[in-house]
Amino acid sequence: DVAIVFDYEGQWTHSIQPQGMGMDLLRQAFEIYSGFRSIGQSIDILPQTANLSGYRLIIVPGIPIVRSELIAQLRACDGEVLILPRSGSKTGHFHIPGNLPPGELREFVAIRVLRVESLRPSVGEAVEMQGSNLTVVNWREHVELLDDADDARVAATFSDGSPFWVRQGRYHYLCGWPDLVSSSSLFETIAKSAGLRPGPPALSLRLRRCGHLHFAFNYGRETESLAAYLPDGASFVLGGALAQYPAGLL
Repeated sequence: DVAIVFDYEGQWTHSIQPQGMGMDLLRQAFEIYSGFRSIGQSIDILPQTANLSGYRLIIVPGIPIVRSELIAQLRACDGEVLILPRSGSKTGHFHIPGNLPPGELREFVAIRVLRVESLRPSVGEAVEMQGSNLTVVNWREHVELLDDADDARVAATFSDGSPFWVRQGRYHYLCGWPDLVSSSSLFETIAKSAGLRPGPPALSLRLRRCGHLHFAFNYGRETESLAAYLPDGASFVLGGALAQYPAGLL
């Protein structure tokens, strides 16, 4: 149901110009992967050249140099698209785009990144979102909506009122690195927008779908209930509704 686009060239770019300790594409991709896996989502990891049709949610985790193949797939796909900060921040010649980041991704979310800042490990920026709060860590962007952004809207803001989450149709852009611990409500909201059924955040329970089979793995010592994650009409091949270490199959 969910695809995360990962790019090794993007990882090398982050390594060359990391901006802050531990701030690389691999970590960003891993944290967003962990966040959506914790609410019961099954995820594929794909390159920029992959066919993205059929996925309900496509996540682009801060890929600096965006290839034309990915632009075409994001344009043609039917799913929701979540774009994370630093995406489109470099050209193929390692320049800042002449029209400023997110470069060609502006086709989908009409914004301009005016200023960026890396945050010290001890610093978190507060975000207000639909009655709940989350924290941005590591990286923050200051953006403006363009004049032609007719249907773009700010879905969440930083405490100073500047945009954090900009949504334009089925495309979403986050102007900061969401803290994994405090962002479950954000992940749930985006998953529901994509027509997915997220479960409550699980500590050690992870699900994976393969065809008509759903695998549930409990990586922790405590028993966890599968009740909130069961597909309609599911029957158990192995195990039961209480997931114990190490696995169940339904």
